[in-house]
Amino acid sequence: VVTTSKVVSAPVESEQGGSKFVVELAGGRRVETVLIRHDHKTSGNARHTVCVSSQEGCARACSFCATGTMGLLSQLTSAEILEQLWHARTLVA
Repeated sequence: VVTTSKVVSAPVESEQGGSKFVVELAGGRRVETVLIRHDHKTSGNARHTVCVSSQEGCARACSFCATGTMGLLSQLTSAEILEQLWHARTLVA
């Protein structure tokens, strides 16, 4: 598979089972993606949820959030969002 983005930071694991990593998009823009591991309640099998970025920056301007202080810079394309899923999947495999 050919992608226009790449993972540029090693996943940072949290105590709750999540991993955050940075994806560099074409043109050098960077976004965060979070992979959350959890066990299925009845089967006990590991499952994953992926939180993807859909925009660069944020218009909410929350002072406690680094992304919010950037302002809204751009909306991501559907391909850029799907590539985040692809990168998360390769980390699970």
